[in-house]
Amino acid sequence: MKFTVHYDPESRHLVARLIGALDKKTIGQYARAIVQAGTEHNCKNLLNDISQVKVDLSVADIFFLPELLDSVGIDSTWKRAVVTRGNHDIFRFLETRMINESHPVKIFQDQEAAVTWLSSGGEDD
Repeated sequence: MKFTVHYDPESRHLVARLIGALDKKTIGQYARAIVQAGTEHNCKNLLNDISQVKVDLSVADIFFLPELLDSVGIDSTWKRAVVTRGNHDIFRFLETRMINESHPVKIFQDQEAAVTWLSSGGEDD
């Protein structure tokens, strides 16, 4: 697993990229790094690029993901655009689950569209 998290002052959002396996252990480490960067830059808008990951999460892992993220500080006050490739059903389930728990999350396959949505004022645009 390899990830980076940085603040983009031009777009005023965090950019996080993960490469490798996406599993429960990785999510915790990745999320804590995102929270740390968000705290440092007073930013809760996140472009989350997981387009180069191999998803190793069960349906149950995804179901409990909102609670896990809440526990590390990524709660419903964060707006997140997630860029993915492949396995659309699992990512649609993730998006639906997060929205049902009041987390403003939207899944994209196009990074430009993700940035546009993240930069917009509304959550449902």
